[in-house]
Amino acid sequence: MFAFRPLPTNESAPKLSAFVGQRVGATMRVSVAILRSYVEVLGARGVPATDFLGRIEFPFEALHDPRRFLSQDEIARASRVAVELSGDPGFGLQLASSAELTQALNVLGPLLMNGTTLREAAAAFDQFGRLLVDDVRATLTEHGDVAHYGLALPPIGAWDQRFLTEVVLALSVRVGRSYVWGRRPITEVRFAYPRPDYVDAYYRFFDAPLFFDAPRSALVFPRSYLETAHLHADPTLFRVLSDRAKVMLEAASAPDSIVPRVRDFLRSADLAAVTALDVARALGSSRRTVSRQLRMQDVTLQGLMDEVRREIALNLMRDATFPLKLVAARLGYSEASTFHRRFRRWTGTTPLRFRSDHHAESERRSSSKR
Repeated sequence: MFAFRPLPTNESAPKLSAFVGQRVGATMRVSVAILRSYVEVLGARGVPATDFLGRIEFPFEALHDPRRFLSQDEIARASRVAVELSGDPGFGLQLASSAELTQALNVLGPLLMNGTTLREAAAAFDQFGRLLVDDVRATLTEHGDVAHYGLALPPIGAWDQRFLTEVVLALSVRVGRSYVWGRRPITEVRFAYPRPDYVDAYYRFFDAPLFFDAPRSALVFPRSYLETAHLHADPTLFRVLSDRAKVMLEAASAPDSIVPRVRDFLRSADLAAVTALDVARALGSSRRTVSRQLRMQDVTLQGLMDEVRREIALNLMRDATFPLKLVAARLGYSEASTFHRRFRRWTGTTPLRFRSDHHAESERRSSSKR
C-alpha cells in the first residue's frame, strides 16, 4: 500500500549522533529502571512482582539501586519471561505504551519531557542516553523537510533485536507526541526485521505507514517538529535535571563502573584458568589498578568470580540434558563434589533437587496453559 522511499543522503546535513557505551566488547547493558517498568506493567496484568522476579532470579532490593545495570543476557531473559507471563508477544510495545515515562526512563524521563523543543530533548538523549542503555547508536539526520531518527543495535539475536527495537522506538514516539500534541507526529516507521504475526499491535500504536525488512529501523517525521515548543516545558527544571544527569553520568564513568565490566568479561572467560592479569588486559588496565578499583568498591575478583559462577550454574541447571559434570567443568571446578558443595551454599539445596523442582514447576506451568 505504501512505497518505500529511501531518504537522500547528504554528508553535509546536520547530524545528531549518540554513541552510548564505549565499553570492553559489544555487550549491551540496560538500566534497572527498565526492569522496574516490566514489574509495573506485569503487575497491572495481575502478575505479582515476586513471580516475575523469582523467575529471573533478580533480588527485589536491587530494583532500587540507581547504579544497577542488567547485562545483555539478563535483560534478554527478563524480556522472554515477561512475554510468557503476560501472554502477549507484543509486550515490548505494551511496555513502552503504558509504563510511567518518568520511571521507565530514569532521570531521562522528566528531563526529556521538559525540553523547550523536541530538538533540545533529542540533544539531551544524545548526551545522557548512556544512563538508560549502553551500546545503542541513534542518529538524527535532517535533509530538506524530513527528519530521520535511525536506530542501530549491538550484535544480538533476532528476537532480542525486535523486542528492543519495539521498546526504544515506541518510547521515542511517546516522548515525541508530548511535543507535537494535536498533530500526526510520524510520517512512517521502518523496521530492520520481518513483519511480526502481531503486526496489528504495531498499527494501533504507531498509527503510521509501516515498512519491514528495511535496511535500518527508524522513525521518519517532518523536520519542523524538531522546533516545536513543549506546551508544559519547565526550563528551570530542565537545567536542574541536566545537572543531575551530568553527576550520574560522571558516577557511571567512575572506577565503580569497573565491577560490571569485570562481570561481563568473566561470563565468557575460562573460569578454571582466568587470572587477575587476564582481567586487567581485557579491560586495558594494569593488575594493580584493577585491584585498587575493586577494593574501592569493597569487592574482590574472587567474590565476582563466585557471583558469575552462581549465575552460570543456575542457567545451566535449567537444562535437564546438561550433565552435572559439564556444569562443574564450565564453572572451573575439576571435581563434581566441589560444585555440589558450592551449589548448596548458593541455593540451599542440591543440584539434583534444584533441577527436579525446576522441571516440576515447568510442567505445572505448561499444563495450566492447556
